[in-house]
Amino acid sequence: MDWVDRTAARLAGPRCAASSRLWLCQLVASWMLNHLTQLGLGAPSELLLDGWPDLPSDLGGLLGARIEPLRLGWLRRRQHWVQVHARPVRPVTRRDMIWVFEHHSARIGRMGRELTNRLHRWLIEMA
Repeated sequence: MDWVDRTAARLAGPRCAASSRLWLCQLVASWMLNHLTQLGLGAPSELLLDGWPDLPSDLGGLLGARIEPLRLGWLRRRQHWVQVHARPVRPVTRRDMIWVFEHHSARIGRMGRELTNRLHRWLIEMA
């Protein structure tokens, strides 16, 4: 992750890189919590949110790492556009990261479902 953080900081500056990462992580964690609830985990009780492992956070972190190339690609295209059009760089906003998340929602959803499917298959093998 260190390379990703350095690359993002080079493309957008340290503050915007950190903010963009945080906002995407929040979106991914929210998506994962909703997805796990739809799968029936934690619906009748709060056990999903209380204890270890913290499944939404752990799986959200894995999914967040998998979508880092989407964030870096967007930051790279943004930097290129600024250079080509000789425009001043504006700070990355939460709205920008929501757009990135929504623009790639099908892909992110597919990756998230792949993670939960792998976990499910692994748990079945363990039984």
